[in-house]
Amino acid sequence: MDVIKGVRGWRLGAIVHTLRINYGWPIVTKFHGPERIGHYHLARRCDPTQLEFPPSARQFAEELAALSQDAPGDSGARFAHG
Repeated sequence: MDVIKGVRGWRLGAIVHTLRINYGWPIVTKFHGPERIGHYHLARRCDPTQLEFPPSARQFAEELAALSQDAPGDSGARFAHG
């Protein structure tokens, strides 16, 4: 969190934009406070196992796929939040 604050969130905003536009992630943005600080989360009905991941997240995507194989029929419901 300190790293994000240190760069005033610009890098996070760029990552969110890339995931939303280039990879179709259903990212919800809510702005809070007088400074309108963006808070991001995946849409409630999102199944992370069905998301397309950028090449830089290949290892994470493989780990997520392995988790979903451990729980057949789960459809990612345990990942839903927000």
